[in-house]
Amino acid sequence: PDNPQGDITIIGINYGGIHQLMQTFYADGSIDRNEMIQLLRSAAIDGTVTATELADFRFIVAANSPFSMPDHVRGLARNVVYDNPANLKFQGQTAGNLSAGSSGDLMNQLVDKWFLGADLPTLTSPTISYRYAVGSLFNGASTIADSRQGMLGDCYFLASLVSIAQVNPTAIQNMFTDNGDGTFTIRFYQGSLGLFWQGGLISAGFLSGSGVADYVTVSRDLPTFSNGGLAYSGYGRSALSADTPLWLALAEK
Repeated sequence: PDNPQGDITIIGINYGGIHQLMQTFYADGSIDRNEMIQLLRSAAIDGTVTATELADFRFIVAANSPFSMPDHVRGLARNVVYDNPANLKFQGQTAGNLSAGSSGDLMNQLVDKWFLGADLPTLTSPTISYRYAVGSLFNGASTIADSRQGMLGDCYFLASLVSIAQVNPTAIQNMFTDNGDGTFTIRFYQGSLGLFWQGGLISAGFLSGSGVADYVTVSRDLPTFSNGGLAYSGYGRSALSADTPLWLALAEK
């Protein structure tokens, strides 16, 4: 709550360093993405994540937390500080879920994984490598014409997304948050979404978030051939062209 002097009183946080950062960051009544990254990395500075630090982070990002933040920031931070099967690997090497006594290196790896999209999927061919794609997230409205399946057998996934895009492009646009640093956070849902089809339109279940939202961050580095052509979704388009729409390739990644 605000005190009479207009300062924010931070309660429920026991580790002094985290409390001090929250006192500064929460002065505007919200924690943004960059502030959350700084908070989490603060526990890595001395090399070890203590039980008190971990408990504080879980309190800050809990679903019933008293602290406001964008949904995708809370979701990504929860993936860092709570158990998640995806935490078991980072860049092909053994990682793990955070626990009391975890190394600062593990904390930084998980922050890089969830907030910076640094955990690149394994490529399927030695003729493919990652390349920074300069295209636009959307080149006009997303439509079924954006679908070009490449060297992955995931037609079920691409067809599902472009079918939604054809009927309700806003639903697709709402999946993506441009972080402004060459990364995008993408929202998916798990659990029951209710009806998808009502009166010829995609139902509000997708737009309003019925079910449980989950978030993944990816970078602009996309699988390409040596000539810069996209190897997976967007096959035949160039990662070097500013006109190439990237939304489907980023969701696939």
